[in-house]
Amino acid sequence: MDALGLFDNALLQGLTYAIGVLGVAVAFRVLRYPDLTADGSFLLGSVGFAAALESSGSWVGALVAALVAGAAAGLLTATLHTRLKVARLLTGVLTTMMAYSIAFRMLRGRANLSIRGDTTLFSGAREIDAASGFHPAQLGVLLIVVAVVTVAVMFLLRTEVGLTLRAAGGNLELVGRLGVSPTWIQIVGLVLANGLVALSGAVLTARQGFADVNAGFGVIITLIASLVIGEELCRQFLRIRSDRLVYTILTPLVGGAAYFLLYLLVLRASLRGWLPISIQPTDLKFLSAVVVVAAIFLNSFGATGEEEELLF
Repeated sequence: MDALGLFDNALLQGLTYAIGVLGVAVAFRVLRYPDLTADGSFLLGSVGFAAALESSGSWVGALVAALVAGAAAGLLTATLHTRLKVARLLTGVLTTMMAYSIAFRMLRGRANLSIRGDTTLFSGAREIDAASGFHPAQLGVLLIVVAVVTVAVMFLLRTEVGLTLRAAGGNLELVGRLGVSPTWIQIVGLVLANGLVALSGAVLTARQGFADVNAGFGVIITLIASLVIGEELCRQFLRIRSDRLVYTILTPLVGGAAYFLLYLLVLRASLRGWLPISIQPTDLKFLSAVVVVAAIFLNSFGATGEEEELLF
């Protein structure tokens, strides 16, 4: 029962963040753009969902509002780089700074907003799960949401726009020579990536029942760490080649669940005294950063130039 509860919570958290991991995969792996906007777009998605739900009462409309807010963050990041020639790494940082102030505006000066009294996509599922102590109904809702988003992204990446986006990640200059605007394709990629991250933030808010202006803090590290773990698992155990589309789609789903399962296992081992040091829940960001650093170190042996810069 204890192991079942551990897996249940890890899967719940992993699926919640999996959509955001997919967004990071689109930016870093498909478009090959080192986008650090995720903290800001996740925050805007979370706050935008809560604010829209409070004003309209429709959770469907609130999800659309969150998606639009994240897409707007991606558009701003792309515009800063393509039009104003700001360095790619700096664009995401600047957008995130702006997003923090915008979030306060959305919440009308409040630091947080509860939506527990409002109807969301998890309202019925939460009532069903209350009696069991686990989250089967909420997991079912999350699986549907993740499946719909995953199929939609996979379909998009198989269209002409998606194929151009994937080609741009390999050689942006070549795409330009074929008559496609590099500016336009980067805008499309970053809008899609940050829209997905914002949608992940909205789903988290709907599930936990409140939004907070600190919701996006350090999310980029969590998403990158999940992606790195998913890539290694898919490459080493599932033997999926990294140049296949299914690899890009599957790694966020596998990595999200594996990341939180690993973290909860470490936390449980610490609570039972099996580790030489005590691990606290507040150490999550530190552990995430360690995972990313370890991945960069291991991958650096086979990467050079721009490829090395974009590996985690």
